[in-house]
Amino acid sequence: MSSINYLEYDKKIRNVAESLIGSYVKERRIFTGVNGPYNDLETEVRNLCHLIVITAIESSIYNNKELKQYLFDMGEQLIALSKNNGVYILRNKEKKDQSNGVIGHAWVIEAFVYLYKVFRDKKYIYISEKIYSNHRFNKELGLWYVPECEKIDYTFNHQLWFAASVSELYYFSKNEAILNDLEVFFSKLINNMKINNNGLIGHLIIVNLNKKQELKENIKHILDKLMRVAKRPSYKYKEVGYHIFNMTAFGRIHKIFPDEIFWESNKVRKSIEYLNSRELLNELTSSNINMDISLNNVIDSDNEKEINIYGYPYNVPGFELYYLYYIFKNKIDEDIVEKHLQNQFQLTFNEKKGEFQNRCFDKITINYRIYEYYKAIEERDYLLRT
Repeated sequence: MSSINYLEYDKKIRNVAESLIGSYVKERRIFTGVNGPYNDLETEVRNLCHLIVITAIESSIYNNKELKQYLFDMGEQLIALSKNNGVYILRNKEKKDQSNGVIGHAWVIEAFVYLYKVFRDKKYIYISEKIYSNHRFNKELGLWYVPECEKIDYTFNHQLWFAASVSELYYFSKNEAILNDLEVFFSKLINNMKINNNGLIGHLIIVNLNKKQELKENIKHILDKLMRVAKRPSYKYKEVGYHIFNMTAFGRIHKIFPDEIFWESNKVRKSIEYLNSRELLNELTSSNINMDISLNNVIDSDNEKEINIYGYPYNVPGFELYYLYYIFKNKIDEDIVEKHLQNQFQLTFNEKKGEFQNRCFDKITINYRIYEYYKAIEERDYLLRT
């Protein structure tokens, strides 16, 4: 069992949760963010989903029974927010899809799974299955299409997070059609996953049904690798901010499918090892936004640019690695976990206001992302009881 002194961290996290849940109880209010540094105006759906996970774990782990009625109300609100076909609008951004690729509905399915875990009402599973049915799956590539449009989502972390939520849905639904798609996804996973020499996971998926387009993407990938060697702007900056987030999705999948063959692959092994690296720790706290080739939004604040904008201020790697520590157990260095946790709080938590907002472009979404710390609480509690 961990020797990390988590009591102070727990206290701060639960105080943030109390504030978010309290706003919902008093005003039925969900604060909406802008998807971190991307500045995409989001609907209330995403943060409502995160709040559902927070409330579900808070009520279950701490036996906070009075929260269950509010949790039920949150679930009813989430159901009411869907369109007639069961699809949700998660963002409103010109030239971008409204579902945020496939990851938007991954958050929704995740929330319904937690509602089922608390209430054991099959309606949450049926709703999730309907949502899943709106995501057409390409068996040749092992990838899902974005709902309501005929395009595959080629962002690796989106596909992986969707697979994680769908894996959790399968655990309760035992839906054979979902399992068949997951097995194809897993069989194609290592081919679809790109890593750097040190284990850093690539941001984009290169395979494509259009072979001419695939060739173009391969050329871009080669050029990006050359840019890294030349220390010029590349995708590496973004990939550093997303590495632990990607591994969190792997952790969620590992809980459901611990025996899949891809766990023995060199790519996954190196990606897990990279979690322990000082290189990753240092890159997340480095001020080198000028090395990011991908962001269209302008970050004006020098304060925000002091550290990787995709890391602690958005993807909350301190919370995520703490969760992974309980999933992958002896594969992750406890000292590294503690250091990331310290960084998460020291760099982004405002002690006076009692919330996460320092160095954060999106001061709303990061507070709802404490749900990822709550998932660590859930795993820790399970281990303490077994």
